[in-house]
Amino acid sequence: MKNNFFNELLIEGEFSVYNDYQFEVDESFLFNEDKPLKEMTGQELTNKKIKEELQLHKPFFESPIEGYKYLVASNKENAKQYKLSAYGHVFYTELAKLDITDQKKVLNFVKTWGLPTQIKTNNTSRKKGTDIEIDMMSLHDFRTKFGFFDAYFDSIRKLHNVETKIIGNVKKTSYEEFSQHFIDSADLIYHYKPSYKEGEPVALAFFEDMFEYAYLFLNLAIFKKAEFRKCENCDNLFEVTHQRQKFCPVTPGRKRSSCEMAYNNRLKKLKKKGD
Repeated sequence: MKNNFFNELLIEGEFSVYNDYQFEVDESFLFNEDKPLKEMTGQELTNKKIKEELQLHKPFFESPIEGYKYLVASNKENAKQYKLSAYGHVFYTELAKLDITDQKKVLNFVKTWGLPTQIKTNNTSRKKGTDIEIDMMSLHDFRTKFGFFDAYFDSIRKLHNVETKIIGNVKKTSYEEFSQHFIDSADLIYHYKPSYKEGEPVALAFFEDMFEYAYLFLNLAIFKKAEFRKCENCDNLFEVTHQRQKFCPVTPGRKRSSCEMAYNNRLKKLKKKGD
């Protein structure tokens, strides 16, 4: 592929994965009502305002996991960091295959990748930067953002004759048409700014959350006309990075593909049963 703006975009920074996460049924995790006002720290006072605002807010979509409204980092000590540049081509296809109604699958996903998006109120900072560090997420907001992303990715499924997930007809488009669609909406889904590296001007990517990270790498895949294949274990699409690849790629914290290991284990069980 010839050099162009998109494949020369500089992607620095890391995303953080905390040690543990837990689901919350309401906003009580934000603020201890029993603590006297005069003993509160600045952060506790901010959390009090966030809680009050969230309690007044009625989300457009309900939570995808019944009975829970939030997913938060419950242990933030010794968080793991992974380079954004190393896993972008893996993350967006892993996000696309997630069943957001399955509590166990969502928790396992978050323990691998961190929280995909953050709580937004008038009292929370809307942080954009080269690093992504998120410690609490609204499941309602997650459902909304995932729905938009899944609709984008359904065009990729259609392009590769894979069953789509969105109800209704999804237009089978070309790479060129899909690329133009990204150009038209790019300012809404990811960001970049001028910077310098080794004295030379560069365009530096920065992100508000992991969805923007996913959109960027999906965009890069479309512009370079990346090859996609169906995983021989889970039947989901993944971006091919080497020609012998048959399974979804290795994810952070692992040495081998989870899909490859699951496939091989299944074959071993079948062979043992046959013997």
